[in-house]
Amino acid sequence: MMSRLEDTNQFLDLENIFSLVSHLRYVAIKIDAPGFTKAFPKIYPVGRDVDVVCHPEDFDRIVEICDNNIAYPKDFTKHVIRDGSAQTRLRIHSPEYFLRPNSRPTDKLIQGRPWTQLHFQIDITTTLNSDYENLTDSFLNSLFDEKEHLNGVKILSQKKESVFRLLSYEKSRKQSHHTEYLLRHANLEILEHFKNENFMNSCRKILIKLFDREE
Repeated sequence: MMSRLEDTNQFLDLENIFSLVSHLRYVAIKIDAPGFTKAFPKIYPVGRDVDVVCHPEDFDRIVEICDNNIAYPKDFTKHVIRDGSAQTRLRIHSPEYFLRPNSRPTDKLIQGRPWTQLHFQIDITTTLNSDYENLTDSFLNSLFDEKEHLNGVKILSQKKESVFRLLSYEKSRKQSHHTEYLLRHANLEILEHFKNENFMNSCRKILIKLFDREE
């Protein structure tokens, strides 16, 4: 395996990308996570991704802008992966494998170590993505009314962000940073944004168990 021990070179101009889509309806989620800092998007976590949720009518334009304006060195490669009509991932790959910085217990291992070629990924979904099928239309439509920003990046209030963290935690209990976020910011009121009663009850049990564990 051709490899180097690390790849921390920050060459992607994500500030420009987010500036170019600022007039469109989107929010970045789950950026309060290991590897991300308050300097994002100028500084970004190599080997990770940023999740962008957008309005269905702006999806194609946001993908097009990101695809056309993400610049990278000649020896790196771009991979555009379309996971159906409501999700597209733009991946920038290193020419060599490297050890993922700030590795997590859930990272995929190669030969027992967190090797990867992923330099960074922009994961763009619309509110029609199946991951959000248990959320109410009113909640999804309200996402783009948010006025909060982090260095020019549109983000959600902590309450709305907690809804997405709960979705992720319900899907996989192994991501400890989602647990920590829920303990800091979630409450049972966020359950009103779920429309499927069985799913809502499952999430209620998750929150109650988490809160009880902290007492």
